[in-house]
Amino acid sequence: TLLLTLAMAFSLTLPACAAVSDTGYSDVNASAWYAEAVTYCREHGLMAGVGSNQFSPESSLTRAMLVAVLWRQAGSPAVDYLLQFSDVPEGRWYTEAIRWAASEGLVRGYGDGRFGTNDPITQQQLDIILNNYLGKTLTQDIPNFDGSAAVTTRAQVAAVLMRLEQQS
Repeated sequence: TLLLTLAMAFSLTLPACAAVSDTGYSDVNASAWYAEAVTYCREHGLMAGVGSNQFSPESSLTRAMLVAVLWRQAGSPAVDYLLQFSDVPEGRWYTEAIRWAASEGLVRGYGDGRFGTNDPITQQQLDIILNNYLGKTLTQDIPNFDGSAAVTTRAQVAAVLMRLEQQS
């Protein structure tokens, strides 16, 4: 009985370890449609996990997070641009990324003086930002992405970031 219990425990642990060693995250199976993109983002320092060795692929990103990963992918350029968003204070982890994105015309905020730093990025907003950045969206054929007001997942953003690199 002891050997059977150990064998079962090992067989349950093995798939979890395999996912970690293949992608770097215990919740990203190596066969998932987004596995290569998540691995790409981890290896290039664009997106990190959410802690406890997890990526949380179905969770959303905030508007500040999205702009920060695009800024990192662009090489974290320093810009001299006056930010006029009432909800973007100086000295935050996202301030320079939003400053860069605004100076490049990627983001315009909501029109009421707010950027919406903590709001989840929608598929429609992601398409607009990518179009402002590249003149195209890069979201075609991403599973469950239809360009609507639905919230964009971390997996979908990872796929876009990998495509963005491939376009360069």
